Amino acid sequence: MSEYRKIKIGLIGAGKMGSFHAQKLAAISSVSFKGVYDADQERAKEIAAQYKKKAFTALEDLCNTCEAAVIAAPTETHLEIGLYCLEKGLHLLIEKPLAQNSEDALALVELAEQKQRILAVGHVERFNPAYIALKKLLHKHIILRIDAKRFSPFPERMSAYDVVFDMMIHDIDLALDLSRSMPDTIEGKGKKVKTDQLDVATAKILMQNGILAKLEGSRVEENKVRELVVTLDEHNFVADLQNRKLYKVSLAAPEAAQPFPESEEIPVPDADPLTLEIKDFVRAIRHNAPSQVTGEDGLKAIRIAEAIQQGDYKA
Repeated sequence: MSEYRKIKIGLIGAGKMGSFHAQKLAAISSVSFKGVYDADQERAKEIAAQYKKKAFTALEDLCNTCEAAVIAAPTETHLEIGLYCLEKGLHLLIEKPLAQNSEDALALVELAEQKQRILAVGHVERFNPAYIALKKLLHKHIILRIDAKRFSPFPERMSAYDVVFDMMIHDIDLALDLSRSMPDTIEGKGKKVKTDQLDVATAKILMQNGILAKLEGSRVEENKVRELVVTLDEHNFVADLQNRKLYKVSLAAPEAAQPFPESEEIPVPDADPLTLEIKDFVRAIRHNAPSQVTGEDGLKAIRIAEAIQQGDYKA
């Protein structure tokens, strides 16, 4: 496939996340953004008109026009829409989580493999420039522990899913990516605060290679926090994913006169994560190569999320 031919991509889903994708798809030079489909035709027309694109009245029309699609529709529709598009031969970038349960996610992964189509999953934190810089620095280090905190105030528009599937799943994916290992044991607990689902959850995941990951998620906090701490022998790296900053924090020896650790801010390139995610999807299509976040990655994250919801897991 020519490096210079634009990839014809359609957008399925014109909600809040879909509107973000539309903005990026319209701006990326390697993409030919063909238009938008949504069950809410008026919403599809509204988003499409902003970029002078077509509002498709039928999903089949989008599939017949495009070679790839971004699915930003509600999670409960991912299976039906994803299977239809894969059967039509489209490459897919599906917003996280890949599906509403591991059974549905497996069906998408298996069909994408059968049809030899790219299936990417929108775990956008993988493309956060602070996380990218962190991964580069960890290349020659042995990780001892991973701690992640993801807190938000109570949302105005509630998700149909609990805090594990709605928020913590980002950090499940990052922990898997950093540790390059699968869980040996998982302990999970949580509580309902303002809804009939888990609003607060914590998980301890012991990886098969010995790395411990502790994940905390809450959607009933006062302030928004997106923090990832990686513990090494002599220092920690702290990634502020919310503000896209990265710090190296020295661990003072017990006998040291200075009781507080010293921190050094590490330069992080300025980049837009969603743009990087879509460009990676285009790269995968061009080169018939796996995306940075594959369907299999999305499936693994869902399986671990389900184990956390159940409270325990043993490999």
